[in-house]
Amino acid sequence: MKDNFRDNWRPLDETMPQSQPSLIKRLVETDHAGRILYVTPEAGRLFPVTSRELSGRDLFRLFDRSDGQSLRAILRTAIADGQTSAPATATILRPRERGLQVHVSAVRLDARRVQWRLIRTDEA
Repeated sequence: MKDNFRDNWRPLDETMPQSQPSLIKRLVETDHAGRILYVTPEAGRLFPVTSRELSGRDLFRLFDRSDGQSLRAILRTAIADGQTSAPATATILRPRERGLQVHVSAVRLDARRVQWRLIRTDEA
Protein backbone atom coordinates (compact mmCIF):
# COMPACT_ATOMS: atom_id res chain seq x y z
CA MET A 1 0.00 0.00 0.00
CA LYS A 2 1.37 3.37 -1.00
CA ASP A 3 1.71 6.17 1.56
CA ASN A 4 -0.09 9.17 0.00
CA PHE A 5 1.23 11.59 2.60
CA ARG A 6 4.84 10.88 1.71
CA ASP A 7 4.12 11.06 -2.02
CA ASN A 8 2.52 14.50 -1.68
CA TRP A 9 4.81 15.93 0.99
CA ARG A 10 6.87 19.00 0.14
CA PRO A 11 9.19 20.97 2.42
CA LEU A 12 7.55 23.98 4.06
CA ASP A 13 9.84 26.44 2.28
CA GLU A 14 8.59 25.15 -1.08
CA THR A 15 4.96 25.78 -0.13
CA MET A 16 5.49 29.31 1.21
CA PRO A 17 5.36 32.29 -1.15
CA GLN A 18 8.88 33.18 -2.24
CA SER A 19 8.18 36.90 -2.63
CA GLN A 20 8.19 37.39 1.15
CA PRO A 21 11.21 36.31 3.19
CA SER A 22 10.46 34.64 6.49
CA LEU A 23 9.94 37.35 9.07
CA ILE A 24 10.00 34.84 11.89
CA LYS A 25 13.63 33.97 11.18
CA ARG A 26 14.96 37.51 11.65
CA LEU A 27 15.87 37.12 15.29
CA VAL A 28 18.71 38.44 17.42
CA GLU A 29 19.37 37.20 20.95
CA THR A 30 21.20 39.45 23.41
CA ASP A 31 22.21 39.26 27.02
CA HIS A 32 20.81 41.63 29.65
CA ALA A 33 23.34 44.34 28.64
CA GLY A 34 22.57 44.18 24.92
CA ARG A 35 25.60 42.14 23.81
CA ILE A 36 24.72 39.89 20.90
CA LEU A 37 24.72 36.19 21.72
CA TYR A 38 23.15 34.83 18.54
CA VAL A 39 21.90 36.13 15.19
CA THR A 40 19.91 34.08 12.72
CA PRO A 41 21.33 34.17 9.18
CA GLU A 42 18.33 36.16 7.89
CA ALA A 43 18.74 38.79 10.62
CA GLY A 44 22.48 38.87 10.00
CA ARG A 45 21.93 39.92 6.39
CA LEU A 46 20.34 43.17 7.61
CA PHE A 47 23.61 44.32 9.17
CA PRO A 48 26.77 45.55 7.37
CA VAL A 49 28.96 42.82 8.92
CA THR A 50 28.77 39.03 9.00
CA SER A 51 26.77 37.13 11.61
CA ARG A 52 30.02 35.82 13.07
CA GLU A 53 31.34 39.39 13.49
CA LEU A 54 28.13 40.40 15.27
CA SER A 55 28.68 37.96 18.13
CA GLY A 56 29.62 39.82 21.32
CA ARG A 57 28.91 43.28 19.89
CA ASP A 58 26.67 45.84 21.50
CA LEU A 59 23.43 45.59 19.50
CA PHE A 60 22.57 49.23 20.08
CA ARG A 61 25.76 50.57 18.47
CA LEU A 62 24.59 49.06 15.18
CA PHE A 63 21.68 51.52 15.10
CA ASP A 64 21.40 55.27 14.77
CA ARG A 65 22.46 56.85 18.10
CA SER A 66 18.99 58.03 19.20
CA ASP A 67 17.41 54.74 18.09
CA GLY A 68 20.05 52.81 20.02
CA GLN A 69 19.15 54.71 23.18
CA SER A 70 15.45 53.99 22.65
CA LEU A 71 16.16 50.29 22.08
CA ARG A 72 18.27 50.18 25.24
CA ALA A 73 15.23 51.49 27.17
CA ILE A 74 13.11 48.75 25.55
CA LEU A 75 15.68 46.17 26.72
CA ARG A 76 15.44 47.41 30.31
CA THR A 77 11.64 47.28 30.18
CA ALA A 78 11.63 43.78 28.64
CA ILE A 79 13.98 42.47 31.34
CA ALA A 80 12.02 44.13 34.16
CA ASP A 81 8.46 43.41 32.98
CA GLY A 82 8.90 40.24 30.94
CA GLN A 83 6.44 41.48 28.34
CA THR A 84 6.83 41.73 24.58
CA SER A 85 7.49 45.31 23.61
CA ALA A 86 5.46 47.23 21.11
CA PRO A 87 7.39 47.49 17.82
CA ALA A 88 9.65 50.52 17.53
CA THR A 89 11.07 51.84 14.28
CA ALA A 90 14.86 52.10 14.17
CA THR A 91 17.57 52.66 11.58
CA ILE A 92 20.41 50.17 11.16
CA LEU A 93 23.62 52.01 10.27
CA ARG A 94 25.15 50.85 6.99
CA PRO A 95 28.37 52.53 5.81
CA ARG A 96 28.35 53.69 2.18
CA GLU A 97 24.60 53.03 2.03
CA ARG A 98 21.47 54.66 3.30
CA GLY A 99 20.40 53.36 6.71
CA LEU A 100 17.94 50.47 6.77
CA GLN A 101 14.66 51.11 8.60
CA VAL A 102 13.31 48.20 10.63
CA HIS A 103 10.54 47.55 13.13
CA VAL A 104 12.08 46.11 16.29
CA SER A 105 10.33 44.34 19.14
CA ALA A 106 11.79 42.56 22.16
CA VAL A 107 10.68 39.75 24.43
CA ARG A 108 12.44 38.48 27.54
CA LEU A 109 13.54 34.86 27.27
CA ASP A 110 14.73 34.67 30.88
CA ALA A 111 16.23 36.98 33.51
CA ARG A 112 19.40 37.51 31.43
CA ARG A 113 18.41 37.10 27.77
CA VAL A 114 16.20 39.01 25.33
CA GLN A 115 15.10 38.04 21.84
CA TRP A 116 14.69 40.80 19.27
CA ARG A 117 12.55 40.47 16.15
CA LEU A 118 13.47 42.66 13.17
CA ILE A 119 11.14 43.41 10.27
CA ARG A 120 12.13 45.71 7.43
CA THR A 121 9.68 48.61 7.21
CA ASP A 122 9.30 48.06 3.46
CA GLU A 123 8.00 44.54 4.19
CA ALA A 124 5.59 45.37 7.00
